[in-house]
Amino acid sequence: MIVYYWIIGISLLTGAIIPVFANSGYEQDIQIILKEMPEGDKECLEHFFRNMVSYQYFGYVLLGHKPMIMLQLYTNNIRFDPDEKEIFKYTRLWRGYTIWQKYFSSLKMENYLCRSYRHKEEPNYQTFIFLKKDKILAVIQDNIELFKKKLGLSITAESILKQLETKDHILEEVLKGNHDLLGILLGFGSHNSRTYQKSRNLLNQLASKYRLVDPIIKKIKEINLTGCCNNHRDLIYIYLPYFLEDANHIESSQIRKNYLSDQKLISAFYANGQFLETTLKLLTKEN
Repeated sequence: MIVYYWIIGISLLTGAIIPVFANSGYEQDIQIILKEMPEGDKECLEHFFRNMVSYQYFGYVLLGHKPMIMLQLYTNNIRFDPDEKEIFKYTRLWRGYTIWQKYFSSLKMENYLCRSYRHKEEPNYQTFIFLKKDKILAVIQDNIELFKKKLGLSITAESILKQLETKDHILEEVLKGNHDLLGILLGFGSHNSRTYQKSRNLLNQLASKYRLVDPIIKKIKEINLTGCCNNHRDLIYIYLPYFLEDANHIESSQIRKNYLSDQKLISAFYANGQFLETTLKLLTKEN
Protein backbone atom coordinates (compact mmCIF):
# COMPACT_ATOMS: atom_id res chain seq x y z
CA MET A 1 0.00 0.00 0.00
CA ILE A 2 1.31 3.43 -0.93
CA VAL A 3 2.21 5.84 1.84
CA TYR A 4 1.35 9.24 0.41
CA TYR A 5 3.62 11.57 2.38
CA TRP A 6 1.49 12.35 5.45
CA ILE A 7 -1.24 9.76 5.05
CA ILE A 8 -2.31 6.44 3.65
CA GLY A 9 -4.07 6.62 0.38
CA ILE A 10 -7.10 5.96 -2.09
CA SER A 11 -8.99 6.57 -5.44
CA LEU A 12 -10.01 6.28 -9.16
CA LEU A 13 -11.49 7.82 -12.26
CA THR A 14 -14.81 7.01 -13.85
CA GLY A 15 -16.53 8.31 -16.94
CA ALA A 16 -20.04 7.12 -16.20
CA ILE A 17 -22.60 9.87 -15.77
CA ILE A 18 -26.23 8.91 -15.46
CA PRO A 19 -28.99 11.14 -14.10
CA VAL A 20 -28.92 14.93 -13.99
CA PHE A 21 -30.68 16.38 -10.97
CA ALA A 22 -33.29 19.08 -11.26
CA ASN A 23 -32.66 22.48 -9.72
CA SER A 24 -34.80 21.61 -6.71
CA GLY A 25 -36.12 18.58 -4.93
CA TYR A 26 -32.74 16.92 -4.50
CA GLU A 27 -33.87 14.76 -1.62
CA GLN A 28 -36.80 13.46 -3.68
CA ASP A 29 -34.48 12.75 -6.63
CA ILE A 30 -32.11 10.90 -4.31
CA GLN A 31 -34.92 8.74 -2.95
CA ILE A 32 -36.06 7.86 -6.49
CA ILE A 33 -32.57 6.80 -7.51
CA LEU A 34 -32.05 4.77 -4.34
CA LYS A 35 -35.40 3.03 -4.86
CA GLU A 36 -34.50 2.02 -8.41
CA MET A 37 -30.87 1.14 -7.66
CA PRO A 38 -29.96 -2.58 -7.68
CA GLU A 39 -29.55 -3.91 -4.17
CA GLY A 40 -25.93 -4.90 -4.79
CA ASP A 41 -24.98 -1.36 -5.80
CA LYS A 42 -26.80 0.05 -2.79
CA GLU A 43 -24.95 -2.31 -0.44
CA CYS A 44 -21.63 -1.35 -2.01
CA LEU A 45 -22.38 2.35 -1.57
CA GLU A 46 -23.43 1.81 2.02
CA HIS A 47 -20.11 0.07 2.69
CA PHE A 48 -18.20 2.81 0.84
CA PHE A 49 -19.61 5.65 2.92
CA ARG A 50 -19.42 3.63 6.15
CA ASN A 51 -15.72 3.05 5.54
CA MET A 52 -15.05 6.63 4.41
CA VAL A 53 -16.80 8.13 7.42
CA SER A 54 -15.48 5.66 9.99
CA TYR A 55 -11.85 5.28 8.89
CA GLN A 56 -10.92 7.77 6.15
CA TYR A 57 -11.90 11.02 7.95
CA PHE A 58 -14.60 11.90 5.39
CA GLY A 59 -16.96 13.00 8.17
CA TYR A 60 -14.45 15.50 9.57
CA VAL A 61 -14.60 17.37 6.25
CA LEU A 62 -18.35 16.93 5.89
CA LEU A 63 -19.27 18.08 9.41
CA GLY A 64 -16.13 19.23 11.21
CA HIS A 65 -12.95 21.27 11.23
CA LYS A 66 -10.91 19.35 8.63
CA PRO A 67 -10.62 21.26 5.33
CA MET A 68 -9.62 18.34 3.09
CA ILE A 69 -8.71 14.68 2.78
CA MET A 70 -6.45 13.32 0.06
CA LEU A 71 -6.12 9.57 -0.38
CA GLN A 72 -5.13 6.88 -2.87
CA LEU A 73 -7.40 4.10 -4.15
CA TYR A 74 -6.29 0.92 -5.84
CA THR A 75 -8.07 0.89 -9.20
CA ASN A 76 -6.79 -2.14 -11.07
CA ASN A 77 -9.78 -4.41 -11.53
CA ILE A 78 -7.90 -7.71 -11.53
CA ARG A 79 -8.17 -10.94 -9.57
CA PHE A 80 -6.04 -10.98 -6.46
CA ASP A 81 -5.44 -13.06 -3.38
CA PRO A 82 -8.31 -12.34 -0.92
CA ASP A 83 -5.79 -12.77 1.89
CA GLU A 84 -4.24 -9.47 0.79
CA LYS A 85 -6.68 -7.56 2.97
CA GLU A 86 -5.29 -4.07 2.35
CA ILE A 87 -5.54 -4.44 -1.44
CA PHE A 88 -9.03 -5.93 -1.10
CA LYS A 89 -10.16 -3.06 1.14
CA TYR A 90 -9.00 -0.31 -1.22
CA THR A 91 -10.26 -2.11 -4.32
CA ARG A 92 -13.69 -2.33 -2.69
CA LEU A 93 -13.55 1.39 -1.95
CA TRP A 94 -12.68 2.01 -5.59
CA ARG A 95 -15.78 0.09 -6.66
CA GLY A 96 -17.91 2.11 -4.23
CA TYR A 97 -16.58 5.37 -5.60
CA THR A 98 -17.31 4.34 -9.19
CA ILE A 99 -20.89 3.48 -8.24
CA TRP A 100 -21.25 6.84 -6.47
CA GLN A 101 -20.11 8.59 -9.64
CA LYS A 102 -22.35 6.40 -11.80
CA TYR A 103 -25.53 7.41 -10.00
CA PHE A 104 -24.70 10.72 -8.33
CA SER A 105 -22.01 12.44 -10.41
CA SER A 106 -24.38 15.38 -11.05
CA LEU A 107 -25.23 15.81 -7.39
CA LYS A 108 -25.21 19.51 -6.58
CA MET A 109 -22.64 20.07 -3.82
CA GLU A 110 -22.14 23.83 -3.66
CA ASN A 111 -19.69 23.88 -0.76
CA TYR A 112 -17.88 20.59 -1.44
CA LEU A 113 -15.46 19.37 -4.09
CA CYS A 114 -14.91 15.70 -4.82
CA ARG A 115 -12.62 14.64 -7.66
CA SER A 116 -9.89 12.22 -8.63
CA TYR A 117 -6.94 11.96 -10.98
CA ARG A 118 -4.40 9.34 -11.98
CA HIS A 119 -1.49 8.90 -9.61
CA LYS A 120 1.71 10.34 -11.05
CA GLU A 121 3.92 7.31 -10.42
CA GLU A 122 1.58 4.38 -9.78
CA PRO A 123 -0.76 3.59 -12.73
CA ASN A 124 -2.97 1.32 -10.59
CA TYR A 125 -3.82 4.14 -8.18
CA GLN A 126 -5.64 7.42 -8.44
CA THR A 127 -5.58 10.32 -6.06
CA PHE A 128 -8.94 11.20 -4.53
CA ILE A 129 -9.64 14.51 -2.83
CA PHE A 130 -12.67 15.65 -0.90
CA LEU A 131 -12.71 19.20 0.47
CA LYS A 132 -15.00 21.80 1.96
CA LYS A 133 -14.57 25.04 0.05
CA ASP A 134 -15.22 27.56 2.83
CA LYS A 135 -12.81 25.73 5.15
CA ILE A 136 -10.11 25.64 2.46
CA LEU A 137 -10.48 29.35 1.75
CA ALA A 138 -10.35 30.18 5.47
CA VAL A 139 -7.26 28.10 6.26
CA ILE A 140 -5.37 29.48 3.26
CA GLN A 141 -6.29 33.04 4.21
CA ASP A 142 -5.13 32.41 7.79
CA ASN A 143 -1.73 31.36 6.38
CA ILE A 144 -1.66 33.57 3.29
CA GLU A 145 1.80 35.01 3.97
CA LEU A 146 3.35 31.53 4.00
CA PHE A 147 1.48 30.58 0.81
CA LYS A 148 2.67 33.81 -0.87
CA LYS A 149 6.24 33.17 0.27
CA LYS A 150 6.22 29.66 -1.18
CA LEU A 151 4.01 30.14 -4.27
CA GLY A 152 4.38 33.81 -5.24
CA LEU A 153 3.06 37.18 -4.15
CA SER A 154 0.16 37.14 -6.61
CA ILE A 155 -1.37 34.01 -5.09
CA THR A 156 -4.78 34.25 -3.40
CA ALA A 157 -6.96 31.79 -1.51
CA GLU A 158 -9.42 31.82 -4.41
CA SER A 159 -6.74 31.07 -7.01
CA ILE A 160 -5.47 28.11 -5.01
CA LEU A 161 -8.99 26.72 -4.65
CA LYS A 162 -9.41 27.04 -8.41
CA GLN A 163 -6.24 25.04 -8.96
CA LEU A 164 -7.41 22.38 -6.51
CA GLU A 165 -10.56 22.10 -8.61
CA THR A 166 -8.75 21.74 -11.93
CA LYS A 167 -5.11 20.65 -11.62
CA ASP A 168 -3.77 17.15 -11.10
CA HIS A 169 -0.82 16.22 -8.87
CA ILE A 170 -1.67 18.73 -6.17
CA LEU A 171 1.52 18.47 -4.13
CA GLU A 172 3.79 18.82 -7.14
CA GLU A 173 1.85 21.22 -9.41
CA VAL A 174 -0.31 23.31 -7.10
CA LEU A 175 1.86 23.41 -3.97
CA LYS A 176 5.26 23.16 -5.72
CA GLY A 177 6.37 20.28 -3.51
CA ASN A 178 5.81 22.10 -0.22
CA HIS A 179 4.66 19.55 2.35
CA ASP A 180 3.97 22.27 4.91
CA LEU A 181 1.33 23.81 2.63
CA LEU A 182 -0.22 20.38 2.08
CA GLY A 183 -0.32 19.77 5.82
CA ILE A 184 -2.12 23.06 6.37
CA LEU A 185 -4.76 22.17 3.77
CA LEU A 186 -5.22 18.77 5.43
CA GLY A 187 -5.91 20.42 8.78
CA PHE A 188 -2.72 19.49 10.62
CA GLY A 189 -2.05 23.06 11.74
CA SER A 190 0.48 25.67 10.68
CA HIS A 191 3.07 24.99 13.40
CA ASN A 192 2.92 21.21 12.99
CA SER A 193 3.11 21.48 9.21
CA ARG A 194 6.06 23.87 9.25
CA THR A 195 7.84 21.69 11.79
CA TYR A 196 7.31 18.64 9.61
CA GLN A 197 8.71 20.53 6.59
CA LYS A 198 11.74 21.52 8.66
CA SER A 199 12.40 17.89 9.55
CA ARG A 200 12.13 16.86 5.88
CA ASN A 201 14.55 19.60 4.87
CA LEU A 202 17.07 18.47 7.47
CA LEU A 203 16.77 14.84 6.41
CA ASN A 204 17.33 15.88 2.79
CA GLN A 205 20.43 17.79 3.86
CA LEU A 206 21.65 14.76 5.76
CA ALA A 207 21.15 12.53 2.75
CA SER A 208 23.14 14.89 0.52
CA LYS A 209 26.15 15.31 2.84
CA TYR A 210 28.84 12.81 3.69
CA ARG A 211 30.71 15.10 6.05
CA LEU A 212 29.80 17.51 8.82
CA VAL A 213 26.58 15.64 9.58
CA ASP A 214 26.69 16.01 13.37
CA PRO A 215 25.10 19.52 13.43
CA ILE A 216 22.27 18.30 11.19
CA ILE A 217 21.64 15.23 13.35
CA LYS A 218 21.52 17.46 16.44
CA LYS A 219 18.85 19.67 14.80
CA ILE A 220 16.80 16.64 13.79
CA LYS A 221 16.87 15.30 17.36
CA GLU A 222 15.59 18.66 18.61
CA ILE A 223 12.39 18.21 16.58
CA ASN A 224 9.79 16.26 18.52
CA LEU A 225 6.85 15.18 16.38
CA THR A 226 4.61 12.38 17.60
CA GLY A 227 1.58 10.67 16.10
CA CYS A 228 -1.79 11.91 17.29
CA CYS A 229 -5.15 10.58 17.68
CA ASN A 230 -6.61 7.64 15.82
CA ASN A 231 -6.26 5.13 18.66
CA HIS A 232 -9.62 6.42 19.97
CA ARG A 233 -12.24 4.00 18.61
CA ASP A 234 -15.35 4.71 20.62
CA LEU A 235 -18.45 6.50 19.32
CA ILE A 236 -19.44 3.89 16.69
CA TYR A 237 -15.81 3.57 15.61
CA ILE A 238 -15.35 7.00 14.10
CA TYR A 239 -11.57 7.18 13.99
CA LEU A 240 -9.91 10.42 14.98
CA PRO A 241 -7.65 11.87 12.24
CA TYR A 242 -4.02 10.81 12.46
CA PHE A 243 -1.29 13.41 12.01
CA LEU A 244 2.16 14.30 13.31
CA GLU A 245 2.10 16.91 16.04
CA ASP A 246 4.23 18.88 18.42
CA ALA A 247 2.32 17.61 21.44
CA ASN A 248 3.48 20.47 23.67
CA HIS A 249 2.31 23.24 21.36
CA ILE A 250 -0.99 25.02 22.02
CA GLU A 251 -2.01 24.56 18.37
CA SER A 252 -1.94 20.76 18.75
CA SER A 253 -4.05 20.94 21.88
CA GLN A 254 -6.70 22.97 20.03
CA ILE A 255 -6.68 20.61 17.02
CA ARG A 256 -7.21 17.60 19.28
CA LYS A 257 -10.04 19.42 21.05
CA ASN A 258 -11.68 20.28 17.72
CA TYR A 259 -11.45 16.74 16.39
CA LEU A 260 -12.85 15.25 19.60
CA SER A 261 -15.81 17.61 19.30
CA ASP A 262 -16.19 16.70 15.63
CA GLN A 263 -16.11 13.01 16.48
CA LYS A 264 -19.12 13.38 18.78
CA LEU A 265 -21.02 15.39 16.16
CA ILE A 266 -20.30 12.84 13.40
CA SER A 267 -21.36 10.00 15.67
CA ALA A 268 -24.64 11.76 16.44
CA PHE A 269 -25.46 12.29 12.76
CA TYR A 270 -24.71 8.67 11.89
CA ALA A 271 -26.24 7.11 15.01
CA ASN A 272 -29.03 5.68 12.84
CA GLY A 273 -26.45 3.53 11.03
CA GLN A 274 -27.62 4.71 7.59
CA PHE A 275 -24.39 5.96 6.09
CA LEU A 276 -25.51 6.23 2.46
CA GLU A 277 -28.70 8.26 2.89
CA THR A 278 -27.28 10.41 5.70
CA THR A 279 -24.20 11.33 3.66
CA LEU A 280 -26.19 12.21 0.54
CA LYS A 281 -28.52 14.44 2.55
CA LEU A 282 -25.58 16.22 4.20
CA LEU A 283 -23.77 16.75 0.89
CA THR A 284 -26.82 18.45 -0.65
CA LYS A 285 -27.82 20.45 2.41
CA GLU A 286 -27.79 24.21 1.78
CA ASN A 287 -25.38 26.09 4.01
